[in-house]
Amino acid sequence: SLRPRERKFSRTRLVRKRGMEVAIIGGGPSGLIAAKCLADEGIAFTVFECSGAIGGHWNVDGEKSAMWTSLRANTSSLMTSFSCLRHDERVLVFPRGTQIRQYLERFTDEFKLRDHIKLNAEVVNISRDPTSDGYEVMYNENGAQRLTNFSHLIVASGRFNKPWMPEVTGFVKGGPIEMVHARDYKGPEMFAGKRVLVVGSSVSAYEIGGDIANDSKVKAVTSICRNPRYVLHKAHNGIPIEGQVFTRTHELVARHVSAETASEQIKDFIVASNSDPSTFGAPKPHSDTRHMQVTFGSVWLQQVKDGRIKAMVAEIREVSGNKVFLSNGEILEVDSILMSTGYELNLPFLSRDLASTMQVDRDFVHMYQRTFHPDLPNLACIGLYNHFGPYFPVVELQSRWVAMVMKGIKTLPPREEQLASIARYKLLCQDKSQVRKEGFFHQNLLLFANLCGAEPSLTERPDLLKPLLFGPLAPSQFRISGHGAYPGAAEQFAEDAENFGLVPEQLDGPQLKTVELVAQHMNNPEMLEVLRRFQQEAGAAASSG
Repeated sequence: SLRPRERKFSRTRLVRKRGMEVAIIGGGPSGLIAAKCLADEGIAFTVFECSGAIGGHWNVDGEKSAMWTSLRANTSSLMTSFSCLRHDERVLVFPRGTQIRQYLERFTDEFKLRDHIKLNAEVVNISRDPTSDGYEVMYNENGAQRLTNFSHLIVASGRFNKPWMPEVTGFVKGGPIEMVHARDYKGPEMFAGKRVLVVGSSVSAYEIGGDIANDSKVKAVTSICRNPRYVLHKAHNGIPIEGQVFTRTHELVARHVSAETASEQIKDFIVASNSDPSTFGAPKPHSDTRHMQVTFGSVWLQQVKDGRIKAMVAEIREVSGNKVFLSNGEILEVDSILMSTGYELNLPFLSRDLASTMQVDRDFVHMYQRTFHPDLPNLACIGLYNHFGPYFPVVELQSRWVAMVMKGIKTLPPREEQLASIARYKLLCQDKSQVRKEGFFHQNLLLFANLCGAEPSLTERPDLLKPLLFGPLAPSQFRISGHGAYPGAAEQFAEDAENFGLVPEQLDGPQLKTVELVAQHMNNPEMLEVLRRFQQEAGAAASSG
């Protein structure tokens, strides 16, 4: 673990709050939905946002935003929203970054959160309140340093705000080659007339690489990475890809059959829908699904095929002048290097005591279900993980669970059980053979749905059985039942599933086989009843045929 430096602060006068009030650190999507969920439970809160506007990364004008002018979300508007508010009907399937910012502004006003948000309030230190189980929050506001105690704390400051830039042998700042991080990319015009090397295989590497290669004024684009990935387009047959890959059936297979079987199913779908990247001239990904990595790339593969991007497996060995020496023996002459090398987990405001207890390192916080720690009562983290897929529905369910725990509606397991879970998670994080340590969207979504009791029954609504198993994991379905259910949520989910166009009238052979596989491994009454119904339906169809 990284050792946080101990910060020295002069003692500022403490403003002591009376009663229960939660400090929320961060005014991005995680912080805003946390505020809404606390408000739903009647819990007082204050949101601290260091910039002059809400939105986090989606505050496209913010200093720390990683958005660029032409950016569209990789996930659909349905999956880039919360269950309590839809995007404006004029927003297209994949919203622009500016439209997501507008959505979050509207969300803030719709639920009257703005009066509880402190903007330009940089939190500089958080420590335990020595007189209670609460926390003291020190922050800068209007040129003054203030100190306030709160009974509870939610850290929702985001996972992607401190770029990680590897050291490159021979690189000299101000030399012939400029080097920028993906966070600072604002459009292809910054590389007009230049030869560009893009380093990395993340979503930003492929989306930005594609955006740069689209500009005819850019001389050349080369893309290098250590681990080639399977590339998903944002849509297949006109349907957003997250509704086809991230389904409840895939999650059930991963949870009850095996992660390898689930990964194999996802790989088969990717290859069938997008083809193997090597057929486009891109490097071939690892054939072993245990090491399989996936990314988004709207146009990247086609541009590799068309020769607009040269892609290869390599690392930078050193830089000399305007030459880049690669590990595969090639030597490139470039003008710019764009590092899409990810972000460090950045929680500089935590005291040494808190950071040590949470075992904060460059990549992870080690908490029970990535949220709580038994030795830090009344503290929760939201959204501090790096999974693949949509975020909005996941942080909403995590926020609902946190609000229920803080309200006393849900209880946490004994300390020993929490610590054992944290230890297992730490081992997973240290296991270099596991490439997707923090999971996929559908796995984290259904984890938090279970924790807050919001996962709908598969048998109570027969009319929703197929949409629940094979349709999109839309936020509306997690308001059908349980604490926080909304009237009309079932009908809204049925409409969402129909609009996605994924629900089969009748299961095909592979779908029925998947249900049989899950039912055999789960061996619980609900899933066996689901299998019985599908088998009866298949038998009836065969008889009539």
